[in-house]
Amino acid sequence: MAYRNLSEKAKNHSRQKRREWYANNKERDCLNKKLYRKNNFERIKLTKRVHLDNLKMAAIVRYSNGQNNCAHCGESTFEFLTLDHINNDGGKHRKSQKITGSSIYQWVKMNNYPPTFQILCYNCNFLKIPRAKYVLNKRAEQTRKDARKAKKEVLSHYSNNELKCVTCGHEDYRVLTIDHINGGGHKQIKELGYRGGKDFYAYLRREGFPPGYRVLCFNCNSSRIYTPKTEKL
Repeated sequence: MAYRNLSEKAKNHSRQKRREWYANNKERDCLNKKLYRKNNFERIKLTKRVHLDNLKMAAIVRYSNGQNNCAHCGESTFEFLTLDHINNDGGKHRKSQKITGSSIYQWVKMNNYPPTFQILCYNCNFLKIPRAKYVLNKRAEQTRKDARKAKKEVLSHYSNNELKCVTCGHEDYRVLTIDHINGGGHKQIKELGYRGGKDFYAYLRREGFPPGYRVLCFNCNSSRIYTPKTEKL
């Protein structure tokens, strides 16, 4: 008999039996789960990816009224699209709700898709972010100029002085970034102890522009990270 067809009394009895078994076999259960994850790593990874793709697609369809594209530029590539907080309170919202990474798609579903979001591509999402205007002293202003100069020099070098995304040709300097061709970017930056991109650009210039890097826009860089392993949903 299926579990859902059992009476409430039988369900409670079954739950109690499982709790008792787990209490007496906790180490064995943990070992079995560990072995299963080890032997089925790719399968588990694929299952999680399919689940996330479905959650993301549902959010895209809902917030784009079935258009499935960026509300600003019309970009429709699935990997390029993301949720945007219309009121620019994303950081505050994620912190208050303890949302990390792609769990935002699960959150909006569980909260019946609140009307405070829209769909943007990564490039438009970045350009939409309001940049605070600070009154800087001469030293701080010079530091900012030096950082911009270092970024442009690095981007120009790794794009053969064309200053554009090597994949799609996007030329807006503000959304261009350095990509690790062979991956491992987060690991390297963590090992170097850097907190922001400006430190990494200065590092690349200081090291004489080592090989292994290229210029991508945020859309192309994000799609390289977020690559669905399944057929089109």
